[in-house]
Amino acid sequence: MVFEQLKQNNWLKSVNWILKRRKYGDLDATNLINRAQNTAKLESFGPFFNREAYTIYVNDLNESQTLHQFGRFALEKKILHHLIDSLKLQDLISRSSLPDTLNRVVLITGLWRTGTTYLQRELSKLPEFQSSLGWEVLYPLYPTQHRSMTRLQAFATIKLFNSTNPLFNIAHPVSFNQEEEDMPLFDLGFTSTINDVVNDLQHYSDCIEKLDLTEMYKAAKYMHQLHLSKKQKTKWFIIKSPHHMDQLLTLKKIYPELRIIRIIRDEESSMESLFNLVYHGWRTFHHSLNKDQLKNRWLRKVIHLSKQYTKAKEELDDDHFIEIRYEDLMNNFGKSMHYIGRRLDVNIDPLKNYPIQKRKKLHSKQKLSLEDFNISASEIRSLFNPYAIDTFPIEELITNV
Repeated sequence: MVFEQLKQNNWLKSVNWILKRRKYGDLDATNLINRAQNTAKLESFGPFFNREAYTIYVNDLNESQTLHQFGRFALEKKILHHLIDSLKLQDLISRSSLPDTLNRVVLITGLWRTGTTYLQRELSKLPEFQSSLGWEVLYPLYPTQHRSMTRLQAFATIKLFNSTNPLFNIAHPVSFNQEEEDMPLFDLGFTSTINDVVNDLQHYSDCIEKLDLTEMYKAAKYMHQLHLSKKQKTKWFIIKSPHHMDQLLTLKKIYPELRIIRIIRDEESSMESLFNLVYHGWRTFHHSLNKDQLKNRWLRKVIHLSKQYTKAKEELDDDHFIEIRYEDLMNNFGKSMHYIGRRLDVNIDPLKNYPIQKRKKLHSKQKLSLEDFNISASEIRSLFNPYAIDTFPIEELITNV
Protein backbone atom coordinates (compact mmCIF):
# COMPACT_ATOMS: atom_id res chain seq x y z
CA MET A 1 0.00 0.00 0.00
CA VAL A 2 1.49 3.34 -1.10
CA PHE A 3 1.22 6.24 1.35
CA GLU A 4 1.54 9.82 0.20
CA GLN A 5 3.38 12.27 2.44
CA LEU A 6 1.20 15.27 3.32
CA LYS A 7 2.64 18.76 3.33
CA GLN A 8 2.59 20.63 6.64
CA ASN A 9 2.61 24.38 7.13
CA ASN A 10 5.49 25.99 9.03
CA TRP A 11 3.46 26.29 12.22
CA LEU A 12 2.65 22.57 12.30
CA LYS A 13 6.24 21.64 11.40
CA SER A 14 7.49 23.71 14.34
CA VAL A 15 5.05 22.14 16.79
CA ASN A 16 5.94 18.63 15.62
CA TRP A 17 9.66 19.43 15.98
CA ILE A 18 9.11 20.59 19.57
CA LEU A 19 6.98 17.57 20.46
CA LYS A 20 9.58 15.16 19.04
CA ARG A 21 11.46 15.59 22.31
CA ARG A 22 8.61 13.95 24.18
CA LYS A 23 8.30 10.18 24.27
CA TYR A 24 4.82 8.79 23.73
CA GLY A 25 3.57 5.29 24.27
CA ASP A 26 0.21 3.90 23.19
CA LEU A 27 -2.94 5.54 24.46
CA ASP A 28 -4.26 3.59 27.46
CA ALA A 29 -8.06 3.49 27.40
CA THR A 30 -8.37 2.49 31.08
CA ASN A 31 -5.80 5.02 32.26
CA LEU A 32 -7.57 7.83 30.41
CA ILE A 33 -10.86 6.92 32.11
CA ASN A 34 -9.15 6.90 35.54
CA ARG A 35 -7.59 10.30 34.86
CA ALA A 36 -10.97 11.72 33.81
CA GLN A 37 -12.67 10.35 36.92
CA ASN A 38 -9.97 11.80 39.18
CA THR A 39 -10.16 15.19 37.46
CA ALA A 40 -13.96 15.40 37.48
CA LYS A 41 -14.23 13.72 40.92
CA LEU A 42 -17.03 11.62 39.45
CA GLU A 43 -17.32 7.89 38.81
CA SER A 44 -20.38 7.12 36.70
CA PHE A 45 -20.74 7.32 32.95
CA GLY A 46 -24.25 7.42 31.58
CA PRO A 47 -26.06 4.90 29.36
CA PHE A 48 -25.17 7.13 26.39
CA PHE A 49 -21.45 6.37 26.90
CA ASN A 50 -20.52 3.36 24.79
CA ARG A 51 -17.46 1.72 26.30
CA GLU A 52 -17.07 -0.71 23.40
CA ALA A 53 -16.95 2.08 20.83
CA TYR A 54 -14.60 4.08 23.08
CA THR A 55 -12.17 1.16 23.39
CA ILE A 56 -12.22 0.48 19.64
CA TYR A 57 -11.65 4.21 18.98
CA VAL A 58 -8.54 4.25 21.16
CA ASN A 59 -7.27 0.98 19.66
CA ASP A 60 -7.71 2.30 16.12
CA LEU A 61 -5.61 5.35 17.01
CA ASN A 62 -2.93 3.13 18.56
CA GLU A 63 -2.82 0.97 15.44
CA SER A 64 -2.44 3.95 13.12
CA GLN A 65 1.02 4.25 11.58
CA THR A 66 0.50 7.78 10.29
CA LEU A 67 -0.14 9.97 13.36
CA HIS A 68 2.38 12.78 13.70
CA GLN A 69 3.55 14.11 17.09
CA PHE A 70 0.99 16.89 17.33
CA GLY A 71 -1.78 14.49 16.26
CA ARG A 72 -0.91 12.07 19.05
CA PHE A 73 -0.69 14.90 21.61
CA ALA A 74 -3.92 16.64 20.54
CA LEU A 75 -6.02 13.46 20.34
CA GLU A 76 -5.06 12.43 23.86
CA LYS A 77 -6.16 15.85 25.15
CA LYS A 78 -9.35 15.63 23.10
CA ILE A 79 -10.27 12.19 24.45
CA LEU A 80 -9.62 13.28 28.04
CA HIS A 81 -11.77 16.39 27.57
CA HIS A 82 -14.68 14.33 26.22
CA LEU A 83 -14.42 11.76 29.03
CA ILE A 84 -14.55 14.52 31.66
CA ASP A 85 -17.56 16.18 29.99
CA SER A 86 -19.25 12.78 29.67
CA LEU A 87 -18.98 12.25 33.42
CA LYS A 88 -20.26 15.78 34.11
CA LEU A 89 -23.18 15.32 31.72
CA GLN A 90 -24.31 12.12 33.43
CA ASP A 91 -24.03 13.82 36.83
CA LEU A 92 -26.14 16.72 35.54
CA ILE A 93 -28.79 14.42 34.05
CA SER A 94 -29.01 12.41 37.29
CA ARG A 95 -29.47 15.57 39.39
CA SER A 96 -31.77 17.70 37.25
CA SER A 97 -34.45 16.98 34.68
CA LEU A 98 -35.53 19.44 32.01
CA PRO A 99 -39.05 19.93 30.66
CA ASP A 100 -39.53 18.01 27.43
CA THR A 101 -40.39 20.96 25.19
CA LEU A 102 -38.13 20.20 22.23
CA ASN A 103 -40.30 18.33 19.74
CA ARG A 104 -40.45 20.52 16.62
CA VAL A 105 -37.05 19.76 15.10
CA VAL A 106 -35.82 20.23 11.55
CA LEU A 107 -32.93 18.07 10.37
CA ILE A 108 -30.95 19.47 7.44
CA THR A 109 -29.06 16.68 5.75
CA GLY A 110 -27.78 15.30 2.47
CA LEU A 111 -24.50 13.96 1.19
CA TRP A 112 -21.45 15.98 2.13
CA ARG A 113 -20.76 19.22 0.28
CA THR A 114 -24.36 19.93 -0.66
CA GLY A 115 -24.94 23.30 1.03
CA THR A 116 -26.32 22.04 4.35
CA THR A 117 -24.27 24.50 6.44
CA TYR A 118 -25.30 27.43 4.24
CA LEU A 119 -28.99 26.56 4.58
CA GLN A 120 -28.69 26.01 8.34
CA ARG A 121 -27.14 29.45 8.87
CA GLU A 122 -29.62 31.29 6.65
CA LEU A 123 -32.66 29.65 8.24
CA SER A 124 -31.26 30.38 11.70
CA LYS A 125 -31.31 34.11 10.93
CA LEU A 126 -35.12 33.98 10.87
CA PRO A 127 -36.98 34.44 14.18
CA GLU A 128 -38.85 31.15 13.77
CA PHE A 129 -35.65 29.05 13.74
CA GLN A 130 -32.76 28.41 16.08
CA SER A 131 -29.63 26.27 16.04
CA SER A 132 -26.50 25.62 18.12
CA LEU A 133 -23.39 27.70 17.53
CA GLY A 134 -19.89 26.34 16.96
CA TRP A 135 -18.63 27.08 20.46
CA GLU A 136 -21.77 25.61 22.02
CA VAL A 137 -21.36 22.18 20.42
CA LEU A 138 -17.64 22.10 21.30
CA TYR A 139 -18.36 22.94 24.96
CA PRO A 140 -21.98 21.79 25.35
CA LEU A 141 -22.11 22.06 29.15
CA TYR A 142 -21.45 25.80 29.09
CA PRO A 143 -24.75 26.73 30.87
CA THR A 144 -23.33 25.06 34.00
CA GLN A 145 -19.89 26.71 33.62
CA HIS A 146 -18.41 30.21 33.38
CA ARG A 147 -19.75 31.46 30.04
CA SER A 148 -16.93 33.89 29.18
CA MET A 149 -14.21 31.37 30.02
CA THR A 150 -15.96 28.65 28.00
CA ARG A 151 -16.25 30.94 24.97
CA LEU A 152 -12.55 31.78 25.30
CA GLN A 153 -11.63 28.08 25.42
CA ALA A 154 -13.76 27.36 22.36
CA PHE A 155 -12.27 30.30 20.47
CA ALA A 156 -8.73 29.10 21.28
CA THR A 157 -9.58 25.52 20.22
CA ILE A 158 -10.99 26.61 16.85
CA LYS A 159 -8.12 29.03 16.28
CA LEU A 160 -5.62 26.25 16.99
CA PHE A 161 -7.41 23.87 14.63
CA ASN A 162 -7.51 26.43 11.83
CA SER A 163 -3.83 27.34 12.33
CA THR A 164 -2.85 23.68 12.23
CA ASN A 165 -4.65 23.04 8.97
CA PRO A 166 -5.57 26.19 6.97
CA LEU A 167 -6.46 24.15 3.87
CA PHE A 168 -9.16 22.27 5.75
CA ASN A 169 -10.47 25.60 7.00
CA ILE A 170 -10.83 26.70 3.37
CA ALA A 171 -12.52 23.44 2.34
CA HIS A 172 -14.84 23.48 5.36
CA PRO A 173 -14.62 26.57 7.60
CA VAL A 174 -15.14 25.78 11.28
CA SER A 175 -16.86 28.77 12.85
CA PHE A 176 -16.75 29.94 16.47
CA ASN A 177 -19.88 32.07 16.53
CA GLN A 178 -21.97 30.70 13.67
CA GLU A 179 -24.26 27.71 13.50
CA GLU A 180 -22.57 24.33 13.19
CA GLU A 181 -23.62 20.70 13.00
CA ASP A 182 -24.43 19.06 16.32
CA MET A 183 -22.51 15.80 15.77
CA PRO A 184 -19.66 16.90 18.15
CA LEU A 185 -22.16 16.36 20.98
CA PHE A 186 -21.88 12.66 20.25
CA ASP A 187 -18.20 12.76 21.24
CA LEU A 188 -19.42 12.61 24.85
CA GLY A 189 -20.66 9.08 24.17
CA PHE A 190 -17.77 8.28 21.79
CA THR A 191 -20.30 7.65 19.04
CA SER A 192 -19.52 10.64 16.80
CA THR A 193 -18.74 9.68 13.22
CA ILE A 194 -17.10 12.99 12.32
CA ASN A 195 -13.89 11.63 13.86
CA ASP A 196 -13.59 9.56 10.69
CA VAL A 197 -13.03 12.70 8.63
CA VAL A 198 -9.58 13.32 10.10
CA ASN A 199 -8.53 9.89 11.36
CA ASP A 200 -8.00 6.28 10.33
CA LEU A 201 -10.89 4.67 12.24
CA GLN A 202 -12.13 1.74 10.17
CA HIS A 203 -13.08 -0.55 13.07
CA TYR A 204 -14.64 2.29 15.04
CA SER A 205 -16.68 3.39 12.01
CA ASP A 206 -17.94 -0.16 11.46
CA CYS A 207 -18.85 -0.42 15.15
CA ILE A 208 -20.89 2.81 15.16
CA GLU A 209 -23.00 1.67 12.21
CA LYS A 210 -24.20 -1.36 14.21
CA LEU A 211 -25.11 0.46 17.43
CA ASP A 212 -28.50 1.54 18.73
CA LEU A 213 -27.85 5.21 19.49
CA THR A 214 -31.19 5.94 21.16
CA GLU A 215 -29.57 6.79 24.52
CA MET A 216 -27.04 9.07 22.85
CA TYR A 217 -29.78 10.91 20.98
CA LYS A 218 -31.65 11.34 24.29
CA ALA A 219 -28.49 12.81 25.83
CA ALA A 220 -28.03 15.10 22.81
CA LYS A 221 -31.63 16.27 23.21
CA TYR A 222 -30.92 17.05 26.87
CA MET A 223 -27.94 19.18 25.82
CA HIS A 224 -30.02 21.01 23.23
CA GLN A 225 -32.66 21.72 25.88
CA LEU A 226 -29.91 22.91 28.21
CA HIS A 227 -28.79 25.41 25.55
CA LEU A 228 -32.34 26.52 24.84
CA SER A 229 -32.95 27.20 28.53
CA LYS A 230 -30.66 30.21 28.07
CA LYS A 231 -32.34 31.44 24.88
CA GLN A 232 -35.67 32.68 23.61
CA LYS A 233 -37.92 29.87 22.42
CA THR A 234 -38.59 29.59 18.66
CA LYS A 235 -40.96 27.57 16.52
CA TRP A 236 -38.36 25.17 15.08
CA PHE A 237 -34.98 23.96 16.29
CA ILE A 238 -32.44 22.98 13.62
CA ILE A 239 -29.97 20.12 13.75
CA LYS A 240 -27.69 19.43 10.83
CA SER A 241 -25.34 16.67 9.69
CA PRO A 242 -25.03 14.11 6.89
CA HIS A 243 -24.23 11.57 9.61
CA HIS A 244 -27.79 11.69 10.94
CA MET A 245 -29.03 9.89 7.81
CA ASP A 246 -27.88 6.69 9.52
CA GLN A 247 -30.33 7.21 12.41
CA LEU A 248 -33.47 8.81 10.95
CA LEU A 249 -35.82 6.28 12.53
CA THR A 250 -34.18 6.82 15.91
CA LEU A 251 -34.49 10.59 15.46
CA LYS A 252 -38.20 10.21 14.73
CA LYS A 253 -38.66 8.40 18.06
CA ILE A 254 -36.85 11.18 19.93
CA TYR A 255 -38.50 14.08 18.07
CA PRO A 256 -42.11 13.19 17.17
CA GLU A 257 -42.61 16.22 14.90
CA LEU A 258 -39.34 15.75 13.02
CA ARG A 259 -39.01 17.22 9.54
CA ILE A 260 -36.11 16.26 7.28
CA ILE A 261 -34.74 18.65 4.66
CA ARG A 262 -32.60 16.71 2.18
CA ILE A 263 -30.51 18.61 -0.36
CA ILE A 264 -30.02 16.64 -3.58
CA ARG A 265 -26.76 17.12 -5.50
CA ASP A 266 -25.21 14.95 -8.22
CA GLU A 267 -23.10 12.32 -6.51
CA GLU A 268 -19.96 12.80 -8.60
CA SER A 269 -19.63 16.47 -7.59
CA SER A 270 -20.48 15.68 -3.98
CA MET A 271 -17.98 12.80 -3.73
CA GLU A 272 -15.17 14.72 -5.44
CA SER A 273 -15.63 17.56 -2.96
CA LEU A 274 -15.85 15.11 -0.05
CA PHE A 275 -12.64 13.34 -1.09
CA ASN A 276 -10.90 16.73 -1.09
CA LEU A 277 -12.33 17.55 2.33
CA VAL A 278 -11.05 14.32 3.89
CA TYR A 279 -7.71 14.50 2.04
CA HIS A 280 -7.01 17.98 3.41
CA GLY A 281 -8.51 17.21 6.81
CA TRP A 282 -6.17 14.27 7.30
CA ARG A 283 -3.06 16.42 7.76
CA THR A 284 -4.45 17.85 11.01
CA PHE A 285 -3.32 14.72 12.85
CA HIS A 286 -1.47 12.61 10.25
CA HIS A 287 1.69 12.88 8.19
CA SER A 288 0.58 10.60 5.32
CA LEU A 289 -2.37 8.78 3.76
CA ASN A 290 -3.33 6.32 1.06
CA LYS A 291 -5.80 7.75 -1.46
CA ASP A 292 -7.31 4.39 -2.41
CA GLN A 293 -7.94 3.60 1.24
CA LEU A 294 -9.60 6.98 1.70
CA LYS A 295 -11.74 6.54 -1.42
CA ASN A 296 -12.89 3.00 -0.61
CA ARG A 297 -13.80 3.76 2.99
CA TRP A 298 -15.82 6.85 2.17
CA LEU A 299 -17.59 5.30 -0.78
CA ARG A 300 -18.72 2.47 1.47
CA LYS A 301 -19.71 4.92 4.20
CA VAL A 302 -21.75 7.21 1.93
CA ILE A 303 -23.47 4.30 0.18
CA HIS A 304 -24.43 2.97 3.62
CA LEU A 305 -25.99 6.33 4.53
CA SER A 306 -27.84 6.42 1.20
CA LYS A 307 -29.28 2.97 1.94
CA GLN A 308 -30.39 4.10 5.40
CA TYR A 309 -32.08 7.19 3.98
CA THR A 310 -33.95 5.04 1.43
CA LYS A 311 -35.04 2.69 4.21
CA ALA A 312 -36.35 5.59 6.31
CA LYS A 313 -38.32 6.96 3.34
CA GLU A 314 -40.03 3.60 2.99
CA GLU A 315 -41.07 3.57 6.67
CA LEU A 316 -41.95 7.22 7.35
CA ASP A 317 -44.74 9.33 5.83
CA ASP A 318 -43.84 11.61 2.93
CA ASP A 319 -44.80 14.63 5.06
CA HIS A 320 -41.60 14.17 7.03
CA PHE A 321 -39.39 14.82 3.98
CA ILE A 322 -38.60 18.09 2.21
CA GLU A 323 -36.30 17.45 -0.75
CA ILE A 324 -34.79 20.26 -2.81
CA ARG A 325 -32.16 20.40 -5.52
CA TYR A 326 -28.68 21.80 -4.84
CA GLU A 327 -28.93 23.85 -8.04
CA ASP A 328 -32.09 25.56 -6.79
CA LEU A 329 -30.53 26.21 -3.41
CA MET A 330 -27.53 27.91 -5.04
CA ASN A 331 -29.29 29.69 -7.92
CA ASN A 332 -32.83 30.27 -6.66
CA PHE A 333 -32.35 30.61 -2.93
CA GLY A 334 -35.32 32.90 -2.23
CA LYS A 335 -37.82 30.49 -3.75
CA SER A 336 -36.11 27.54 -2.04
CA MET A 337 -36.50 29.28 1.32
CA HIS A 338 -40.12 30.13 0.50
CA TYR A 339 -40.88 26.47 -0.31
CA ILE A 340 -39.23 25.27 2.90
CA GLY A 341 -41.23 27.84 4.84
CA ARG A 342 -44.52 26.70 3.34
CA ARG A 343 -43.73 23.09 4.25
CA LEU A 344 -42.92 24.15 7.83
CA ASP A 345 -45.84 26.59 8.20
CA VAL A 346 -43.51 29.61 8.31
CA ASN A 347 -43.96 32.66 6.09
CA ILE A 348 -40.67 33.29 4.26
CA ASP A 349 -40.58 36.01 1.60
CA PRO A 350 -39.25 34.58 -1.71
CA LEU A 351 -38.29 38.07 -2.91
CA LYS A 352 -36.00 38.88 0.01
CA ASN A 353 -32.42 39.59 -1.10
CA TYR A 354 -30.51 36.78 0.54
CA PRO A 355 -26.72 37.12 0.62
CA ILE A 356 -24.83 35.15 -1.99
CA GLN A 357 -22.67 32.50 -0.39
CA LYS A 358 -19.08 33.72 -0.52
CA ARG A 359 -16.11 31.86 0.84
CA LYS A 360 -12.57 31.04 -0.05
CA LYS A 361 -12.03 28.18 -2.47
CA LEU A 362 -9.16 25.77 -2.82
CA HIS A 363 -6.60 26.83 -5.38
CA SER A 364 -6.68 24.71 -8.53
CA LYS A 365 -3.30 23.22 -7.56
CA GLN A 366 -4.73 22.17 -4.18
CA LYS A 367 -7.93 20.66 -5.54
CA LEU A 368 -7.94 17.01 -6.55
CA SER A 369 -10.17 15.38 -9.15
CA LEU A 370 -11.95 12.03 -9.03
CA GLU A 371 -9.21 10.67 -11.31
CA ASP A 372 -6.65 11.49 -8.62
CA PHE A 373 -8.48 8.96 -6.48
CA ASN A 374 -8.57 6.36 -9.29
CA ILE A 375 -12.29 6.54 -9.95
CA SER A 376 -14.38 8.10 -12.71
CA ALA A 377 -17.63 10.07 -12.65
CA SER A 378 -19.41 7.26 -14.48
CA GLU A 379 -18.30 4.76 -11.83
CA ILE A 380 -19.65 7.04 -9.11
CA ARG A 381 -23.00 7.36 -10.91
CA SER A 382 -23.22 3.60 -11.30
CA LEU A 383 -22.54 2.98 -7.60
CA PHE A 384 -25.20 5.45 -6.46
CA ASN A 385 -27.79 4.75 -9.15
CA PRO A 386 -29.88 2.43 -6.89
CA TYR A 387 -30.28 5.31 -4.40
CA ALA A 388 -30.82 8.16 -6.86
CA ILE A 389 -33.54 10.64 -5.88
CA ASP A 390 -35.56 12.59 -8.41
CA THR A 391 -37.14 15.83 -7.31
CA PHE A 392 -38.88 18.60 -9.21
CA PRO A 393 -37.53 22.09 -9.93
CA ILE A 394 -38.38 24.53 -7.16
CA GLU A 395 -41.15 26.27 -9.16
CA GLU A 396 -43.06 22.99 -9.50
CA LEU A 397 -42.53 22.12 -5.84
CA ILE A 398 -44.02 25.45 -4.75
CA THR A 399 -47.00 24.97 -7.09
CA ASN A 400 -47.70 21.51 -5.67
CA VAL A 401 -47.63 22.47 -1.97
